[in-house]
Amino acid sequence: MSAREALRYLFKIFSVIDVTGSDCAEAIDFPLQDYEDAVVVACGGKMDVDYIVTRDDIFLKSGKDAGDIKIIAPSDFLDAFDETNE
Repeated sequence: MSAREALRYLFKIFSVIDVTGSDCAEAIDFPLQDYEDAVVVACGGKMDVDYIVTRDDIFLKSGKDAGDIKIIAPSDFLDAFDETNE
């Protein structure tokens, strides 16, 4: 499977969230060190997501500051996804 084919498949099962100016302004006050990570959490919060999946080690370690959203690695997400579908 090519990268583009994989992306087409992922877009069928996951939503991409648009970033607004309000999201960026809200992220300024988040307790995360990395502003871009805070923007991702702000966008996830507005859509009431359960997970943010990332390979960013620093973001994974700072996930405790993301409130109710779980910041997890792709492999951990796949494990969790498999468990919920059994």
